[in-house]
Amino acid sequence: MPSYYAGWVLGTSSVRFGAGFTVRRIGVTGSYQIALPAPGMFHATMVTPSSPNVYARVSLARRDALTGQFLIDVEIRTVTTGLLIDGEFNFIALLRS
Repeated sequence: MPSYYAGWVLGTSSVRFGAGFTVRRIGVTGSYQIALPAPGMFHATMVTPSSPNVYARVSLARRDALTGQFLIDVEIRTVTTGLLIDGEFNFIALLRS
């Protein structure tokens, strides 16, 4: 099992670079969920937007009790209004000790 996962995710939730994880949109514009196949493991996660005038944040990180996957919810928002917007982002999730 890798000690970290990293990737570049497009605004459509397609993975541009990276492997070993899945990404999906979770309902509204600008909201994404990254699923790491790491049973029982917790990861410290950092996200960075690829576009100017937006910011990305991890809104929730948790382990799914049913599947054992580690799930990371990401939001992309505009700097000026704070509204959710679709956008590309990079992330790295490091295995916590």
